Amino acid sequence: MNGQSLAPGLKIETLVIDTFASILNYEEWLSDKEIKRHYFYISMMQLPGIIQDEPECMLTKIDKQYDEFAKMITIQMEDDIRKLQFEDVNLVFFPIISHDHYYLIVFNIMKGTSVIIDNSDSDATYEGKYKENYEFVRGVFAKHLSTYQHPKGDELMNQKRKPTILNMSWKTKKEKIDCGLYMMPHMEHYHGKSATKWDTGILKEKDINHKMQINNLRAKYVAKMMLHEVNDNKKNDVRLRIKVCSRKPRRRRSKEAGRGSNKEKDRKTR
Repeated sequence: MNGQSLAPGLKIETLVIDTFASILNYEEWLSDKEIKRHYFYISMMQLPGIIQDEPECMLTKIDKQYDEFAKMITIQMEDDIRKLQFEDVNLVFFPIISHDHYYLIVFNIMKGTSVIIDNSDSDATYEGKYKENYEFVRGVFAKHLSTYQHPKGDELMNQKRKPTILNMSWKTKKEKIDCGLYMMPHMEHYHGKSATKWDTGILKEKDINHKMQINNLRAKYVAKMMLHEVNDNKKNDVRLRIKVCSRKPRRRRSKEAGRGSNKEKDRKTR
């Protein structure tokens, strides 16, 4: 990770976001909280760019991306089928970078809802700025849930309603380079609340102390990532990645294959 991009005045690199997501996942897995945990996808999605109107084109792109998604998420979930089934997860965060701008797509699995968290207060419409990327990410993730027979998989795949674009009080109009930085506290502090009930402590752009706070946040996250205990397990993580990448992909069960006796299901998931 090149932590230098967290220095004031620089645009944060995607690898910094990936590293931060890894730390948040590590903390979630160690947490003993009773509520369902959050999951942060670690690799930026390969977005389709300008997609044609034909639905076949979108489905083809989803199928193509899913192969890469399946490889990455198998590594991130340590090839553990129970983790891959997402049964203990509520909120799923997908960091997005599109046209050199960062924002989040978050799925609330339990409620069957989704939100877009973007610090930029622009005049762009949902259709113009988010729709294609959102439907693409939704399709890839829904396919994963359906593959592992999650009860919300088909519901998410067939979802018709738009995601909610959160209108936070700290949205910015002038900031051009700090979108990646804003993404980090958004990932760390969003727990599913509406924008009116969500308070991160981030000052409004017009506040006299706003710039100082932004620079302090950069320093805070540099320290968190450099000093975090997850760094002690870095070598083990690298070995895990090599091990999983060199292994033949696990044959994923279809819905039809999954139907059978409980005894057979238990045997397969051990």
